Amino acid sequence: MAALALPAVAAEPQTIATEGFGCLALRDFERAVQFADQDDAEAFKKFVEQKGETGDCRSLHKGQSVFLENTSGSGRICVRPKGDIECLWTGSTIVE
Repeated sequence: MAALALPAVAAEPQTIATEGFGCLALRDFERAVQFADQDDAEAFKKFVEQKGETGDCRSLHKGQSVFLENTSGSGRICVRPKGDIECLWTGSTIVE
């Protein structure tokens, strides 16, 4: 039986350092960051609420155990909360 090739970083769980969120699609996370960078709190709130309702973006909670599954090379990481099957794109500073 062939072994699955997983990145070495995925084996060690990491801990979420601060409250935040992540999105299934990197483009959705980048869009939310764009609203925040533009100081458009209303658009940011609407976007995150809408994507939260569809499940496309989800909250990440301080102390939550996650596995690092992918990186974008631009300070974005995809973390999979322990017990979940999908990773969420978020900022690299969210993990300890």
